[in-house]
Formats: sequence, structure tokens, C-alpha cells
Amino acid sequence: LFARVLGVRRLGGLIAGITFQFSGFMLVSVVHPMVIAGASWLPFILAMVELV
Repeated sequence: LFARVLGVRRLGGLIAGITFQFSGFMLVSVVHPMVIAGASWLPFILAMVELV
């Protein structure tokens, strides 16, 4: 969603989303589900800030 708000095409947005989900931060935080739950909202929050 965040990449699409920035004007990236669908394939680029898909690659950006997959890259975010498999980033080092998300993989290391797999033992802390609350951290992942909070971090998963980051693209949505950034998209809403960009739209404002």
C-alpha cells in the first residue's frame, strides 16, 4: 500500500512488500509477536501520513 501511494507500479509494490516482510528486522523479531504486530502497521501509517 505504501509503495502504491508513492506511485510505484503493482509489481514494484509487491516486491517492496515482500522485501519488508522478509527484512532482517521482521525475521529477528519472529520470537516477539507483539513487535511484529506493531511493525506490520508501519507501511499503512506511513501511507496515511503521505496522503495527509
